[in-house]
Amino acid sequence: MSEQKAQQAGIKNKESRHQTTGWLFILLLVFFWIVFNFLAAVIIAIFGAVLANNLLEKKPEVKKFAITVFVLLIAAIFLAIFIPAIRSDDILRKERDEILLGTSKTYNYLTEQGTIERKIETGVLKTLGHQVKLKEIKFNNGEVLVGYVAKDNLTTNWIRKGIFINAADIIKELSLSYNKEIVKIVVEPYFILVDQYGKESLDKVATISMKKETWEKINWDNFLVDNLPDVADNYWQHPAIIK
Repeated sequence: MSEQKAQQAGIKNKESRHQTTGWLFILLLVFFWIVFNFLAAVIIAIFGAVLANNLLEKKPEVKKFAITVFVLLIAAIFLAIFIPAIRSDDILRKERDEILLGTSKTYNYLTEQGTIERKIETGVLKTLGHQVKLKEIKFNNGEVLVGYVAKDNLTTNWIRKGIFINAADIIKELSLSYNKEIVKIVVEPYFILVDQYGKESLDKVATISMKKETWEKINWDNFLVDNLPDVADNYWQHPAIIK
């Protein structure tokens, strides 16, 4: 009877050892797959599991450290996932800051560094986001022209609403930052339109212009962007975005 119990205990210990090494294999595989590649991870995981199995077979008492090892491996997996993501986010944030400062060496600016046009361009990028595609930035005798590609949206009405918001934000930003230099702001959003033959083209879909004497009357905190067509000194919209 005692021999049978010993055999059963041996079987249970063997099953427990295999279960432990199985989990170790999985955790090692995941960790080194993230760090290196799948083939290297398989080789290292097999090697680690075999060593662990032999160690547990010779010294079963070390099993009490298994939970600690598993916790450390799980923590290492999370670090291997999130540390590169954090570093990537830091790089992207640094790149964005350089673009908005007008000093980026990789961003394709439309204007020359050190000019008021560059200041206007970075002001627009700050307002619309540094990933917006700008088509044109001009400054002549106090008049500013800003051309950009508008974002798509679920409906034509929301596209039009977005254009109003962008135009109001641009006028607000530039008028407050360069009130002495600028006397007129013209915003021209572009959008990809499809004709009846299915041909796509990037076309201007609106022109919104406002003079200094007009924006100085606006209380931006209470201004409703839906009133922009009526308040603007000049407003034109393409038939494609008429709600």
